[in-house]
Amino acid sequence: MKTILRQFLNQETITNNSRFDVERLFNKINSHPVSFIWILWTAYLGLDILVRFTSNMSFTFIKIIALNYFAGGVFNQFWFFVFLPNLVYLKKWRLQVIIFLLGFLIFLLIKYFLLGPEEFQSTSISSFVIIELVRIFKFLLFITIIWAFFFIIKLETDKYKLELEFEKLQVEHNSLQLSPHFVLNLVSDFAASILHLSKSLFDDLTHFTAVLSYSYKKPKESNFLSEEILAIESYILCQKQRFDTKLNFLVVKDFNHAQVSNLPIPKWTLMTFLENVFKHGNCFHADFPCMLTMKIKPLQNGMIVFAFSLINSPELSVNKSSTKFGIPTVDRILNFHFRDHYKLFISENTSEFNLFLYIEYEGNFTNWHTRR
Repeated sequence: MKTILRQFLNQETITNNSRFDVERLFNKINSHPVSFIWILWTAYLGLDILVRFTSNMSFTFIKIIALNYFAGGVFNQFWFFVFLPNLVYLKKWRLQVIIFLLGFLIFLLIKYFLLGPEEFQSTSISSFVIIELVRIFKFLLFITIIWAFFFIIKLETDKYKLELEFEKLQVEHNSLQLSPHFVLNLVSDFAASILHLSKSLFDDLTHFTAVLSYSYKKPKESNFLSEEILAIESYILCQKQRFDTKLNFLVVKDFNHAQVSNLPIPKWTLMTFLENVFKHGNCFHADFPCMLTMKIKPLQNGMIVFAFSLINSPELSVNKSSTKFGIPTVDRILNFHFRDHYKLFISENTSEFNLFLYIEYEGNFTNWHTRR
């Protein structure tokens, strides 16, 4: 009795850990959906006959019962497999409504012909149409609810399959790549062994190791501005090693790493902006250097503002149809994490590309991932 009371008050939930019955039922419905619809409709007809029989209610002609049964089943099947899927998935409904109304009109004409004019002496045509509409739509509402549950279960099943497939892909991906620890340790050992031969080469390998270490970091791990900026600086130094004096890239930084060590930012956001400069910009223009500016400004209300700007001349040889996929993606990521506490501005013409980002940090954001 106590268990029943707890269940009634929704304090105890009964679950089927094996999920055997639910999965078996859904698999059968999914394998034979047409049969499922007709079984429900037949059961409804059987229940109607049983109620009329036990209540001593009169029965109509057998031909009318047969017409109602087959026409109603066709309408239910059309509603379940044509109208609702087109409405939900394709946002199309006008043609389906016209087809449904034409079918309903044909049904009314056949029923009128079978009943004969003498049956309508005590009722009007409008009343006849309304009664038949109510008869049809009463069960269509029930069919809609069933389809909604079927739709939700199908979504959950597809989601489960995608998650399972994603896990398989992750396992395959991990099995195809070298261990990050192996790669980083090996490069670090190379750098240490070469230090006594070339200090500059040691520094280059150190910067490359910093970029590698950052790239291996999982996106869901905590990431802070100090780490993002260190990766940016190391990335630029690696590019300078590649292009030497041909690279015309200036960096202006107005803060120290301690000031940004506890300010979070999603991984690869600022790095994506920087990579776009090398993909779509001209970093070798002698009279127009690429310029990266990063500043931190404390406000009187306790907030901290981080400002990030990039200016470069566009590379005219780059395909103009390029979608620059990275910037819109980063914008969505920043909006998810910071919402109204950031702004991203972009301006572009044939001679200059400008990107400006500022983020407002309010209070202690060390545990920001738990406060979203």
